[in-house]
Amino acid sequence: MANILNIQMSKEHIDRNSVATPKEAIKELLWNACDADAAKIEVTLTKNHQYGEAIEEIIVKDNGHGMKFEDLENLLGFYGRSNKTYSEKSPSGRRYHGKQGHGRYKSFAIGTFVKWESTYQGDDGKKYNFTVNFNSNDKMNCSYSEKSQVSDTAQTGMTVTITGIMESISPLGDVDKMREEIISSFAAYLLAYPDIEMRYDGFKMNPNDYIQERKGEEINALPEGESETKTSTANFILWKSGVGKEYHKLFICGKDGVTYDSIAIPNKKNPISIYIMGEFFDDLHKQGTLAMGMANPYYESFVSQVKDLLRDFINSRFFQDAVEEVKNVKDSELYPYIGESISTIETAERQYFDLLAVEINNIVPSFRNASNETKKLTYRLMKEAVKSNPDSLTSILTEVFKLSEEEQNKLASLLEYTSLPSIIDMTQTISNRLLFIHALEQMVYNEEISKPIKERTQFHKILLSELWVFGEKYALGASDVSLKNVLIKHLKHLEREDLIPSIPSEASTDLSKIPDLCLWQQYPVQGERIENLVIELKRPNKVLGKTELDQIKNYAYAVTDDSLFDKANTKWNFILLGRDFNNFVINELNDRKDGTGNFYNSSDGSISISVHKWSKVIQDNKLRFNFLKERLNYFLEDSKQALDYLHTTYADLFEQKKN
Repeated sequence: MANILNIQMSKEHIDRNSVATPKEAIKELLWNACDADAAKIEVTLTKNHQYGEAIEEIIVKDNGHGMKFEDLENLLGFYGRSNKTYSEKSPSGRRYHGKQGHGRYKSFAIGTFVKWESTYQGDDGKKYNFTVNFNSNDKMNCSYSEKSQVSDTAQTGMTVTITGIMESISPLGDVDKMREEIISSFAAYLLAYPDIEMRYDGFKMNPNDYIQERKGEEINALPEGESETKTSTANFILWKSGVGKEYHKLFICGKDGVTYDSIAIPNKKNPISIYIMGEFFDDLHKQGTLAMGMANPYYESFVSQVKDLLRDFINSRFFQDAVEEVKNVKDSELYPYIGESISTIETAERQYFDLLAVEINNIVPSFRNASNETKKLTYRLMKEAVKSNPDSLTSILTEVFKLSEEEQNKLASLLEYTSLPSIIDMTQTISNRLLFIHALEQMVYNEEISKPIKERTQFHKILLSELWVFGEKYALGASDVSLKNVLIKHLKHLEREDLIPSIPSEASTDLSKIPDLCLWQQYPVQGERIENLVIELKRPNKVLGKTELDQIKNYAYAVTDDSLFDKANTKWNFILLGRDFNNFVINELNDRKDGTGNFYNSSDGSISISVHKWSKVIQDNKLRFNFLKERLNYFLEDSKQALDYLHTTYADLFEQKKN
């Protein structure tokens, strides 16, 4: 027959001090386990899968020292009394979280019936076990069993089993939310005692798994009128992305990380927790005056200083994030400048653009989460403004971001130092390039579009304005002129006009041949050969055969045989482009061992002949622009938009055809 223990305290007092949320009740049980020197603590949820994952039972088990049977009447018979009432630290030296025994009754927020099962080592060295049962319908009494001896190998500790589960405990089933609740509340303690293993429904509560950055600051408080300086430590933890609002708190902790209270902090944008830790708060907790909070001048000073440090920490993080964001932009095609800087003026513009981009990402952190279209437009506008019109940037950014007056003033102060460059132009350039890649694909592979396009009067002339498809490092050297004229321009490019009189007549050489395009390398790299492209274009729907292959070979051999074409410092790449190959060309290419599309390489590396399909040029450009296209959310649903661009941009060429 069970023994009954009457609790010496009014029911109203117990009711008033045992009110809690289910989350608070779980945390209180976890703190009880920590106070009992437990190294392993586990919360297990038993669910009834037949009723929509309803929780039927909650068990909190630890391997602490348990409660001794001899202490039962003294500790449970008097409400507000516990071992912690008479000591500040546990037997192993841990700082206690609680001290009045209120926590045991908060379990009623979870369920009606609470059973404690204690296994402990007695003063005689033997181990014993007993149970205590609480019923929320009869809070003034509890029942308990007699102690019984158990095996010497039995694990000491406490197992709390809660049944008669209340409907209000549904949040406890959200393991992710409870993980946040527990880790944020226990972070300082678990970091101070890393050997503690705490689990919730199988998930280990390890703060280090969720911490992105930690920073500690010593704080000294000497309020006006006081003579003693008190010290505490403010530990800032920036959590990894994805955590919820439970982390956004200021936790009041003792010297060893025991959390006594928490305060909401005005920080919705960053998952940051702050833990003020110090013996001062242990003393307030011991005296029972912690609830006075800001009425204590030291407490008020500590909290006030922490809030200032929080602003500095957040601003520092914003700035670091802004720098990282701009670094990522610079490493991507979203960056409005292409290639290496070609002048000191552009270098200065880029440096100023980078500074401005960091500042915008810093003062308007939401910009990093803006739509792709907003980013696309803004960076273009910034580049335009950096070059030409600072006033326009202020008004545009006000509209785009709805900047506050303070933020506008910050930005405006930057714009006073220089006049700003070109951005709409860059946005338009990228937009046009994306459209042209699509239009080029249509011109080559859409029979209805490609068939009427003339090779020299339309296709050739369009490509003269879109030479970037062959690479940013090339510029037009000559177009549709004989090799003799190519040679003259080449010698001028080399600043060797003195050799021009030595060029033989076209009639006596192969220099009368006329390739479509000759492109010079614009930006030579010191110590490397300059690369020039000689490109033979055919109408979009042309299938390449022996005639076309012989044509590009003849161009290459003519340059090879003429010593006036520099080959010591210049590499000549001859490229034949078409939509498709006939069997002759396919077989010729298959017999080569120099790589896909490569037909010939001279022994000294100065001459190469390649035969490629337009699909390679188109695909290479798609790959170049793919990242930017995705980041800008720039998708073409049909060909009409691209063809409209083509007919609008090159209206004069298509008008000639109509006439």
